[in-house]
Amino acid sequence: MNYETKFYIGLDVHTKSTQYVVRTWQGDVISEGKCATIYKDVKTSLEPYFHSCIVGMEACTSFYPLREGFMQDNVPVKIANVLRIRQLIVKLTATKSRIWAVLTRHGIKIPERSMFSVKGWLHVKAIVESDKCPAELKFLFQHFHNVESSLEQSTKVLIEYAKSNFIKEWEKLHSIDGIAEIISSYIIANVHPISRFANEKKLRRYAGVIPCFQESAGKFHGSMLPKTSSRALLRWALTQAAHGAIRKKGSNLSLYYKSKKKRSKYKAIMAVARSICDLVYMRLKE
Repeated sequence: MNYETKFYIGLDVHTKSTQYVVRTWQGDVISEGKCATIYKDVKTSLEPYFHSCIVGMEACTSFYPLREGFMQDNVPVKIANVLRIRQLIVKLTATKSRIWAVLTRHGIKIPERSMFSVKGWLHVKAIVESDKCPAELKFLFQHFHNVESSLEQSTKVLIEYAKSNFIKEWEKLHSIDGIAEIISSYIIANVHPISRFANEKKLRRYAGVIPCFQESAGKFHGSMLPKTSSRALLRWALTQAAHGAIRKKGSNLSLYYKSKKKRSKYKAIMAVARSICDLVYMRLKE
């Protein structure tokens, strides 16, 4: 359909119910509400915007009937799946641990400090190609390469999309210490447009990088980082950016980390992550 898009519809799809919000490109909320996860009900609520809209929702087990309904009505629909990359990273790490466990169980030692360094991996490859290699190790080695290839391909697609469609945001984020191509892509995928957030604190809470209080029986308990947040992937990205930023000698973030790490390195890293979160807000607001 060739028309100028006026409305952007976001759906939070669950098994029984779906929350929706209709926004303009500037981020102004036109309509929001809740309905059953049945296309008929969703259409009843959102049909007035179908003439000029794009629908976006995250990949889950319940989105298929809704997507088919939108497609039948010729409504553009986008399925977001940026968490796929994080899942691949977890699978890659788990496979590494299993390879190490198989080598240990069979008494095979690698004459390198790290088994997954360039030289260490060459030794593993030589073992896999030998006649005495355990069958389980060959399978894990092949699985590792398959997951690694899939991760590289997914990351490349995400980076190219963010780089070509959000040029100004891409350049602004790259001016922050610790943020490079992959982290920029994660942040754009989870935050854009920044006008959704009224201030820096709103973005901090969304990313889950500030402590929260828990209430039970009318009593408040502790001040701790939430185990889950609106965007766990965003918190991971900000934490990775913090680790990268503190390696730059003489930078403000590096000096800030050193002043905080005397008490706790973990709390110091999260403090740097919060600072980067504020910088992200300010850069994108520009």
